[in-house]
Amino acid sequence: MNFSEVQDIMQYVFTDFRVILCTIFVIAYLHLIVYIAHYRKKPKPLNKKKLQAVKESIKAENQETTDSDSESSSEEIVE
Repeated sequence: MNFSEVQDIMQYVFTDFRVILCTIFVIAYLHLIVYIAHYRKKPKPLNKKKLQAVKESIKAENQETTDSDSESSSEEIVE
């Protein structure tokens, strides 16, 4: 088999509609898989009232933890 015969066979294979459809399907499928793997949902923007409430609750929790830490350390010193 010489190169011109191989070239003719390759041309028939690559121009066959089944090969073209399979190639398109595989490429589309891989793009879908990559999209699903990298999809990140954007978080909803918080309105100002909710954002303020969240900030206040975080501050309150931080103050409670620091107050309880200081109380426990002062109790240890007194005992």
